[in-house]
Amino acid sequence: GRNGLGNIFVWASGNGGHKSDSCACDGYTNSVYTLSVSSITQRNSKPWYLEECASTLAATYSSGGHNDKQVVTTDLRGQCTSTHTGTSASAPIAAAIVALVLQANSNLTWRDVQHITVVGANSGDFLFDAEWLRNQAGLRHSRRYGFGLMSAARMVALARLWARQVPQMLRCQCDPVVANQQVPVQGALSISVVVSSGGCSCNGGKGKTVRVLESVQLHLDASYSNRGQLQVTLISPGGTKSMLLTPRLYDNHNGDCGFQAWPLMSVQFWRESPIGKWQILVENRGSPSNHGRVATATLVLYGTEAEPIQLRRPNPPMPDWLLPWSSVMLSEPGGSIGCHRLCADNDNCTGSGPDHCHQCRHFYRSSGDGVGGVCVESCRTDDGEYADTANRICRPCHSACRVCRGPGNTVGNKRGGDCLACRSHAVSLLGNSSSIETAADLVACMPAGSICPARYYSVATTGVDKLSAAACAPCPVGCAACSGFNGASRTASRLRANCSSCQPGYLLLEPSGVCYAGRDCPMGHWLASSGVCLACSDSECRLCSSIFDKNNAECLSCRAPLMLSRSDGRCIDPVANAVSCPSEFDGCSMCLPDVGICGLCQPDRFMDFSDGLDGANGANGRCLKECPAERPYACQVSFGNSMVSGQCFALPCSRLSHLFRSRS
Repeated sequence: GRNGLGNIFVWASGNGGHKSDSCACDGYTNSVYTLSVSSITQRNSKPWYLEECASTLAATYSSGGHNDKQVVTTDLRGQCTSTHTGTSASAPIAAAIVALVLQANSNLTWRDVQHITVVGANSGDFLFDAEWLRNQAGLRHSRRYGFGLMSAARMVALARLWARQVPQMLRCQCDPVVANQQVPVQGALSISVVVSSGGCSCNGGKGKTVRVLESVQLHLDASYSNRGQLQVTLISPGGTKSMLLTPRLYDNHNGDCGFQAWPLMSVQFWRESPIGKWQILVENRGSPSNHGRVATATLVLYGTEAEPIQLRRPNPPMPDWLLPWSSVMLSEPGGSIGCHRLCADNDNCTGSGPDHCHQCRHFYRSSGDGVGGVCVESCRTDDGEYADTANRICRPCHSACRVCRGPGNTVGNKRGGDCLACRSHAVSLLGNSSSIETAADLVACMPAGSICPARYYSVATTGVDKLSAAACAPCPVGCAACSGFNGASRTASRLRANCSSCQPGYLLLEPSGVCYAGRDCPMGHWLASSGVCLACSDSECRLCSSIFDKNNAECLSCRAPLMLSRSDGRCIDPVANAVSCPSEFDGCSMCLPDVGICGLCQPDRFMDFSDGLDGANGANGRCLKECPAERPYACQVSFGNSMVSGQCFALPCSRLSHLFRSRS
């Protein structure tokens, strides 16, 4: 929101105080992104409805008792009302003050506004029942009124003096403390967490180093027989004792309800150092019959590594309320900071760093969390970014792309794709014409761990330029599903795969794993089951069938020039198996012993084939001097060592050449 400066969420802290409810159990007031606001009566006292909690940031005026005035504001149907009440009236007043602050300085981030609220709040003694707590950093906070009454005058003045945006908010989450301990009937269950000075180091921990605190959350996992009678206190290394949860009279949830990783938040440690030993106290404040246990407790710290605030020094005299903040002011009244060289203008910034420019000279790079960014000279175009030159912004590539020209993950000029190279951990999607060596038809880069889509198979491509370590290659034409061939091996720079099932209109040929277009099995195969053609057991067999044995196909005819042996069903060479011909075989130079027909005609004769097509077992044993009119084409077929036989066919020899194989 607000062009990266962040939306400001103002929230009413709640009106259940007369029933001892606590805003600590409101998920919105416990959010670090919320400016939680409570109420003060016209008598500067606590309203009867006010809920108390450690996450309240500030307060504004609202209604009180029966004799106190209420808030005048707009109403439904274009009317006005003078009876607006509760924290629901305080929150809009707070939002109006924030609007004045942003009018004075529109470059403030959502966290700038929180800091301005803390610094500008009036914590004077006129709030006589505030029950102030002073923290180690010297700030006063009330569980009723936060850091005090919001002052429009002070906050607008601060907005004008705000020299730079506060640094990016850092988060340090300590590893959970596995307590798994009973809450004692009397006294408190004590849990300790130690935060060291070296980075985010607390019970392990993960995140960034926080040295100046803002908000602190305690995520509690606990079950209790009467949740409303628990009290939770957090004590900082500086000794600040913040009551995160007080007993709630009407919360009598029991059993396993408890708290399930519920965040209890406090702003009472604002500007303190987190270094040292933190103590968590969980107490039973009700009946001795109550029982339950704390499973885990997780401390989460929010803040910055260095001083977050820098103010321009106001012209004298300095107001008393601003004196405590002299240490964060520039040396000269109204002093200029001097913008970073990457800013578009030397006087158009809120600080001296490249993250405080209002406009960038070259390019702007977002921090990725939506709350800030930095000016840079150029984009990381070889590592996951592309330059949006029209808007001077470095934008991220798709998570699977290393080099890109847009946010998409499709590849290639001819597709208008954005991705130009995949990341090493991504999955490359290859096109139909890709070779594994060149990735000539890379289609898309998919996120790491992606499963190959339908009609693609997984292939290892380690060490191949432009490709990631894993890729998805398309199945061959006609495949419905396939797998890598011999471990996704390469043949003639091409990817190969075995089909395991075929699309409609195709038959699966086994064991070759090829999908064949047609309704009938091709030569050398037989239909073993629906959609599957098995190769004949004899590779020389042209036609086989399982009519007589469903588990085994019998050869019915052989590929030319071989012929089928009647004795054992094998395809035999008519030259190697020839015998002398009986006298009735006129013009025949050799015969087959168990075929009963002429195997080879004399050189001046032509073998007649009754089917006129394929030259395999169609021979009727006649050797003719001339081919008949119905089969006029005399085609030469080689036998043995340079032996040639003429054969008569109905089709031209050129159309039959694929049916014959010369034998040597």
